[in-house]
Amino acid sequence: MNKEEFTNLREDLLVKAIDVIEKKGVEYAHDEDVLANFKRNAERLNVSPALILGVYLNKHEDAIDSILQRLIQEPYGDLTTLSESVESRFIDAINYLLFTYAYIVEHSHSFGKIDVTTIHDSNHISYMTSKGKQKI
Repeated sequence: MNKEEFTNLREDLLVKAIDVIEKKGVEYAHDEDVLANFKRNAERLNVSPALILGVYLNKHEDAIDSILQRLIQEPYGDLTTLSESVESRFIDAINYLLFTYAYIVEHSHSFGKIDVTTIHDSNHISYMTSKGKQKI
């Protein structure tokens, strides 16, 4: 895969991931807290939201690992027989990484360790850190 193909793939996947997280986020949050679903489940099970996030994230990592294991066994095998598309598996993993990162940032803010301000422009999502503006 050349650089241009990778850039297009990356941008397409990230746009789709944002679309999915915005649509599903409304279904799960029920309020302004995008992490409410994880916190509710943690409270219901009397565990930490970090544990709930870890389990959800691990589920998606495991699904991707299964795809890789299939490709190890059969390098040019048919992945169309999977119950979910390869793309949807990666979209879910990206979004659960974002939820996990958001949870870590939320808890780090109270200690002043992470300062992240998001800036949206028409072509990129950027974030501000102590090192300055970074583009995604």
